[in-house]
Amino acid sequence: MKKEPEYNLESFVERSNIYKEDGFIVNAFTVNKEIGKLVVLRRHDKKNATETKGLCKIEFYSTIDMPKMFFEKSVVIQETLVEGISWIGTTALACVCLDGSVITLSPFSTTKKRHQISATPFWCVARLSANEIVAGTDSGNVFLLKYVENQGNEFGDIIVGKQFSVGTDQRSLAISASEKLGLVAVGCLDKVYIINSVDGKSVTIQMQREHRRATIAWSLIFL
Repeated sequence: MKKEPEYNLESFVERSNIYKEDGFIVNAFTVNKEIGKLVVLRRHDKKNATETKGLCKIEFYSTIDMPKMFFEKSVVIQETLVEGISWIGTTALACVCLDGSVITLSPFSTTKKRHQISATPFWCVARLSANEIVAGTDSGNVFLLKYVENQGNEFGDIIVGKQFSVGTDQRSLAISASEKLGLVAVGCLDKVYIINSVDGKSVTIQMQREHRRATIAWSLIFL
């Protein structure tokens, strides 16, 4: 029996150019196992830039022949700044943006569709179910967004299914969701809110400070 060759997964990431282009860093990524796609959100590390437009791009990779990955295409978002990405529906990618909009992209075409959802900036997004995502805003609002198929069009519509709030004095810095538990976790400054996605009831977890320094929940996941 022929022995399978050993692969260094990091080397394949390097070969896919995720780290290669000068000035761009990986800000987020999301995987769609059903269609074998990896999407990477890249942001330009231009800290002193006064103009934010055109400083981010979305890269699509094929993961069908893993552990090899192949670059397919990139889409530059020029009209706003993307803060997070998540798959919604079977083949639509949702990009939540600093202007409160959600932009949907397709890995199979150049079609792009914009949906204005929030009056305040989006900071984070997570997938709740096959056709639902949750997105947190700068003003403490959490939107449960649904993807509705639009017959005859490549892209469906994204509508607000529900809206929750963790307080107007809170900024949603991280978000995670569990369809099985029906829960959404929102990370803020010194606190994590666990929200029931059905009735909106929430539980607040107070995080400890160290040497009076604020504790920030930058990343959350249900295990």
